[in-house]
Amino acid sequence: MAELVVELARISPTQHRFSYRRPDGTGEALELETKSFLFHDLLHFAVETEVGLQHSFYGNLARSSSYSLLAELNGEAEGEIGMTERIVGGLTGFLKQESDRGAFLLLMQNMLDATGEQLPFWLTETSLTNIKERMRRLQGEWNALPFGASIKLDFPVIDCKNS
Repeated sequence: MAELVVELARISPTQHRFSYRRPDGTGEALELETKSFLFHDLLHFAVETEVGLQHSFYGNLARSSSYSLLAELNGEAEGEIGMTERIVGGLTGFLKQESDRGAFLLLMQNMLDATGEQLPFWLTETSLTNIKERMRRLQGEWNALPFGASIKLDFPVIDCKNS
C-alpha cells in the first residue's frame, strides 16, 4: 500500500516544519505557526486514520499539487473533505473541553440539520473515543520532542490515481 509520509519538526517555540512526501516521491516542506496549525493538522490525521477516510485532507494531499492549494479549498469543499472539516472544527472544542460524546454527537447533528445533512456513518461514540486516544498519543509524542527533532506520520493511501 502506498503512503503519504508526513514529518513534523519542532523548530522553535512558535514554529514547526510540516513536510511531506507523496507516494510518487514528490512533496514540499513548509514552516508553519504551531499555535494555528499543529493541533488542527494532528486532529485531521487522527480522524482520517481512525475512520479510514481517503478523500479528506491527508488523502487529498497525496493527490494535490500543493499544501497551500489544498488548504485554500478545504473550507469551501463539499463531499467527504467538507464534512471532515466541519467535524474537525467541532472536535477541536470537544477535545479541549472534555465534553460528553453523546452530547457532542447531538450538537453536531443539530448543526448539520440546518443544512439538511446527516452525521457521517463513521462518527460514533466509539470513533470519538478512538480519535481522542489517538490525539492524546500524538500530542504526547509532540510535547516530548526536543527542538530540532520530528515525528513521522504515515498515512495509507489506497488509490493515488483518483482524486
